[in-house]
Amino acid sequence: MAISLKTRFGILATAMLLLPSVVFAEPASFTTATTTILNDADRAAVQWVDANPNTLAVPVHIGQNTKVPTKTVVKVLRKDFEAQGITNVRFFYEKGGSGDTTVAYVTRNHVWGPYALGRARDFVTEAAKQHKFEMKRELN
Repeated sequence: MAISLKTRFGILATAMLLLPSVVFAEPASFTTATTTILNDADRAAVQWVDANPNTLAVPVHIGQNTKVPTKTVVKVLRKDFEAQGITNVRFFYEKGGSGDTTVAYVTRNHVWGPYALGRARDFVTEAAKQHKFEMKRELN
């Protein structure tokens, strides 16, 4: 038995009214041996910098085709930010589906990316400069 598109939307709308806490729940997460995987790393990163404006957040979308371990991504990017004078960096992870791993950089007022790992390091300096500018001007 086929259900019309109008009926499908009606069922969805009814479900959203009756179950708002289920439909609009916080992102779920699960933990691997060393990393907590979120359903929405971008949202978590934005919320983090809103609550902790002196930090810079890095959402990492882990692609299935990537052979680079997340530990290596964190180690390299943390070292790059430290070279720019930024030591307060927080990483957030989510499964990115097929393809390669991507990262973004989030300050209180800006988001850069997402960038593939091969290009991600090229934008560390720009993100670090903006973060320092925001801190100096108290734009956070």
